[in-house]
Amino acid sequence: MISHLTKAVGFTMIAAVVACDTSTTGPRDQALSPRTQASTQGAILAEIRAATAQFHDVNAAVAAGYVVATGCLQNEGIRYRKPALFDAVIDLEQPELLIYEPLPDSELRLVAVQYLVASAAWDATHSSPPTVGGQAFMDRRTPPFGAAFPNYSLVVWAWAHNPAGMYTLQNPTVSC
Repeated sequence: MISHLTKAVGFTMIAAVVACDTSTTGPRDQALSPRTQASTQGAILAEIRAATAQFHDVNAAVAAGYVVATGCLQNEGIRYRKPALFDAVIDLEQPELLIYEPLPDSELRLVAVQYLVASAAWDATHSSPPTVGGQAFMDRRTPPFGAAFPNYSLVVWAWAHNPAGMYTLQNPTVSC
């Protein structure tokens, strides 16, 4: 899992904080200072942006294997998913979902990415939910989210400011 994250020079710090500790004490990055977490978040955001910049054009996303997953959800946008990525691997360079906001001219604007991990596969080898840079994934193993596909999820508003927070599910500035 971590080897996927160490592709780019300068992002080795990310590899150290993305892994989830298999002990009962919880994620390794819980002990990071706020300053270290902030610099780590900046590095994570830079890596996500570098990896997904090509998908500002939704046609590039479709060519890369992403397909429409949802219609437009108010404050959440339109999701495009790449089924081949639905596994127990967290790779910041390959988000399972891309989130777009429809614009008045019928264009789509890339606003966020979403990482999704099947909980059964993750839980088989880990004792706690995944984290990235100190941010725990949302536990979606029970209704209303996980009835059909129990999972852990993390939305990162990498391309649009979210006044509710970079990792929140909804963004009040995104509309349909």
